[in-house]
Order: sequence, then structure tokens, then C-alpha cells
Amino acid sequence: MAELWIYSRFILLARIRPIMSNESGSSYPHSPEGERPLPSGRDTPSAFVALHLIRCWNLRKNLVGTDRRKSNHTEKGLEMKLKVKITGPVVHEVGYRYFLMNKALDLGLQGFYAGNQIEDGQQQVIAYIEGIEDAVAGFKNSVGSTWPENADVSEISFSDFRGYVMDAGDFAQTYTAHQLNKAIHLLLDMNRILEEINGNLKAVKYNTDMISQIARDTKEIKEEIEPILKL
Repeated sequence: MAELWIYSRFILLARIRPIMSNESGSSYPHSPEGERPLPSGRDTPSAFVALHLIRCWNLRKNLVGTDRRKSNHTEKGLEMKLKVKITGPVVHEVGYRYFLMNKALDLGLQGFYAGNQIEDGQQQVIAYIEGIEDAVAGFKNSVGSTWPENADVSEISFSDFRGYVMDAGDFAQTYTAHQLNKAIHLLLDMNRILEEINGNLKAVKYNTDMISQIARDTKEIKEEIEPILKL
């Protein structure tokens, strides 16, 4: 997109006649004495275009920036990518992706993504990581021997990966928002249950008050019939 924008600027500027040239052919007629004026006539658009292309190129560098994961080497060592496949009867809805995400962030991995899937009737968690060699090795050793408390894991496999890996910070934000959206529904259900419990408690309290009232009425009836029974 940046290259297309620069090209469109070039085409636009190439069609513009110099607006800073006067009829005598001098550019910037009011420029300070001794300052070299810009070229005039047919040369002015070329100078104008060159100046704007330089500015556009600098702007492009600022917009695109430098991808810190573009190179396979960093100051700390070689960067690696890894695919992790975790299979088992129960690896979904036990906080496995959150568990892996925390491991990745603690180790300073630059790239991380994790998702759930079903394959041949088995639950799976697929994770992709990217980072320096030591951090990737630490992640591999950790997730290969530990997992969430309620998970039931049958196999964990690792393989090389060459594709794109999402930025770990971006995944953390996206995953947190997704979990919060799920939590909202749970909180609404909990609120409904609490309202039902509150209604039941009110009914119990009403019944308890009725029991006290029945006891008082029974006592009064007993006091009224006792004299009759003595006759």
C-alpha cells in the first residue's frame, strides 16, 4: 500500500506545472539575496518530484517501520519457530491456552498463538511459538513435562515451523478479550441463579414466620380449651 501511495504521488506531481515560477522564469522571486533559487521552467517539476519522493520514502519507512522478527538473527542469538501439538481426552476448557500463553510471556517469546481443534475424535491444542533459541528450548522443556491440573494429556509433539506466528502481545490481548466475553455470559447466569436463590430464601423466611404464627395460634387455642378440659 505504501508503494502504491508513493507511485500515485509521483504521477500526480508529474502533471503539476510549477506554481512557484513567475513569468520571467525565476523561481522563488522573493527568496533572500544570495540563496540559490530552485530550477525553473521544465526542470521545476522534476525537482519538485524528487523532493517529494524523498519525503514519501522517509514517510514510508516511518509507517512500515523495522520488523523486529524479520531477520533470523538477533543480538541474543538465532531465532527459531516451533509447532506444538497437545492431544488428549481432556485438553479443552481446562485453561490450557492460558497456561501456554503465560509460559511464552514469562520466557520472553516474541511470537505465540494457540488454538483448539478436534482430530479423530481427540481434543487437541495447537500452539506456534517464535523466539530466540534458548527461550524456545525452555518452552519446549516446560510444556513437555507440565500441564494444567485438570488436563488429561496423552501425547505432546513438537515440529519445526516456517510460517507466520502472531505477536505474543497481540495474542494475549485478543485471547483476554475473548475470555472476558465468555465471562460476561457466565456472570449473567450467576446473577440469575443468585436472584433465584434470593427468592427461595425469601420464601423460606416467609414459611419460618408462618411457623411462628402457627405456634402462637396453637398456644392460644390450647389456653382456650384447657378450662373446658378441666370440667
